[in-house]
Amino acid sequence: MIEPLRIPLPTLKRLPLYRRILEEKAAAGDEWVSSDALARRLGQCAVQVRKDLAQAGLVGRAKYGFPVAQSIATLDAALGSTSSKDVFVIGAGPMADAALADESLAAHGFKAIAVFEPDPALVGASVGRDGARALPLSKLPDLSRRMGVRIAILAVGGAWAQAAADGLKDSGIEAVLDLSPAHPQFPAGVRSVRADFGAAIAALAAGL
Repeated sequence: MIEPLRIPLPTLKRLPLYRRILEEKAAAGDEWVSSDALARRLGQCAVQVRKDLAQAGLVGRAKYGFPVAQSIATLDAALGSTSSKDVFVIGAGPMADAALADESLAAHGFKAIAVFEPDPALVGASVGRDGARALPLSKLPDLSRRMGVRIAILAVGGAWAQAAADGLKDSGIEAVLDLSPAHPQFPAGVRSVRADFGAAIAALAAGL
């Protein structure tokens, strides 16, 4: 289950950031962490931190904050860490190479186990450092159902983005990280989050 507690998407996107800080605290031997400390690390206010963690089922203790080990376990449950962490990558070009090279994927416990490509000209191409061979997108639905994979990363150019999104219909894929430059419409039941680098840089430039 991708969103077991029906946590609002903005909060859901911040929970892995909290978890990473909590892991650092655990490695340092800390047993408690305050909402103020978490807020400083993430550039947020402590009130927002407490609201976010409450959505995940965590309530802090006065003068102590949040118990580190228990908080990690609770966030794992909220993020669906008991379910499969395998993901599919759709795309066989430079964008897919970059996605596979991103160490944060493994840092959060996810593993890309197969690569698919909607463009027939790129099927069979070697992708990523491990040289995974891109499979035809038509094979994705069957493999998704048989392997229980529910998450995909869409890393194709704009010309193939909609075709790739259409290929997820009845596949069992429930959530997509959309890295494409287009804005494809995904089938009903597929939740997506966009990573728009241009928009992020524009927001930074606006503050200069």
